[in-house]
Amino acid sequence: MGFDLESVAEATSGAIGALVSTTILYPLDTCKTKYQAEVRAQNPLKYRNISDVFWEAISIRQVLSLYQCLGTKNLQSFISQFIYFDGYSLFF
Repeated sequence: MGFDLESVAEATSGAIGALVSTTILYPLDTCKTKYQAEVRAQNPLKYRNISDVFWEAISIRQVLSLYQCLGTKNLQSFISQFIYFDGYSLFF
């Protein structure tokens, strides 16, 4: 069992794909979480749906708030997908 460059290349490309998708979809996940937290709080509802959360962030110029903690999520996603694809290419 030696060092397999093809396996590392496949794992890296899978991890980069996960990184791109996480970065693109992270604001949606943040909006969903914020919406769900409000629904469970049992207060008068400020948002009717997830898009209301997104449009509020745009209207008050807080779009970057939707990307809070993105670095940590990207790191987690990159490492987990790298390990997954490396293991997949090792066993199959």
